[in-house]
Amino acid sequence: MGSNLLKRKRLDFSCALILVICVVGLSLLLSSNHFHLLIVSFSSLVGIVAARFRWQRDKARIKHLAGKNIILRNSMTVSDDAIAIVATYPKYSIPVIAVLIILDYFLDWRILNAIAGVGVGYSLCRLGFILSWEGIHGPIYSEMNPACLGGKEGMIYRTGEVVDTLDPCGKVWISGEIWNAECSHSEVLEKGTLVCVIHIEGLTLKVERLK
Repeated sequence: MGSNLLKRKRLDFSCALILVICVVGLSLLLSSNHFHLLIVSFSSLVGIVAARFRWQRDKARIKHLAGKNIILRNSMTVSDDAIAIVATYPKYSIPVIAVLIILDYFLDWRILNAIAGVGVGYSLCRLGFILSWEGIHGPIYSEMNPACLGGKEGMIYRTGEVVDTLDPCGKVWISGEIWNAECSHSEVLEKGTLVCVIHIEGLTLKVERLK
């Protein structure tokens, strides 16, 4: 369960979390009389421009897999992992807030204004793009590309062809090998049907019709 949390996260939740953290940072600057409107405004514009370019790239990478809209990433950064954990377990946001308070004392306030401004502009604009798209197509998830994980998990989302009718069990040809397979929806899939692997149980692949 824990590893799955680090591999898949709701894109809108993650973006909203970044926005909240940056707003908290701005609040700390405001309360300590270090808030600078001009720096925050300019850096927010930089964040908005960056968000627009990022969304154009992300939108082109959205795939409909296993009934979900997923962006597959070939690597996960430390920040990606941290966001996934905090988004799932809000109690872990306390250390994040503590770090913000410490930074408020040790970093130059102009740098903090710029960082917070970019963060607010970026996350707010990106969240707007994401929610607009999700309002039509449904939630977007960001997930580690299973092909980069190796082992059995590396089979997830691979596509192949039914070679022995699934009713619901049968055999499929995937990655140059014949596998025991079962249709995840108890649907009868005839020979020649293209399928996608969505789960693995032991040596049996759970598949669904490729849409």
